[in-house]
Amino acid sequence: MKNSAAALALVIAIGSMAPAWAQDKADFAALQTTLKREDKVTLTTLAGDKIEGRMVGVSVGQIELLTKNGPRTVDAVQIQKVQKRKNGVALGAVVGTAAGITSAVALAKYVGDEGGVSGGVALIPIGLGLGAGIGIDAAIGSNKTLYERNSGRTVTVAPLIDKKGGFGGRVAIKF
Repeated sequence: MKNSAAALALVIAIGSMAPAWAQDKADFAALQTTLKREDKVTLTTLAGDKIEGRMVGVSVGQIELLTKNGPRTVDAVQIQKVQKRKNGVALGAVVGTAAGITSAVALAKYVGDEGGVSGGVALIPIGLGLGAGIGIDAAIGSNKTLYERNSGRTVTVAPLIDKKGGFGGRVAIKF
């Protein structure tokens, strides 16, 4: 009797659940505050075309870009994904400085062993490492996804009860 009551409770609980829809990465309307004029943007359309350009304007219903072929307006219903180009330099600065410090320690030791004054010489590799790290990190850059349309991803939960009184559930995730 205990198993039957628990199974019935499980069936009622799972059966009353509606399918859960995966959340969009961002609401399209939120792009109005996220994107700024002149941001480098890449749009992916539902057909799979990629459109790159600088952001001119964004509204609830469309995005206007300045592409290399001139101005282009794309309706929101045609957009699958919006990505913004970001160039960070902080990580490159840290890695470059760390590499410069290790070189500076070795150089200072060598100059000190040779009888020279090693104070100012040690700053050269640190500065070179810092500059190289910032330059490389700025050149590489990456795209950050700001919006991606929900493409029908779902989570479905279904109850399972076998002939021997066992019960459980099945979770299916569609990507």
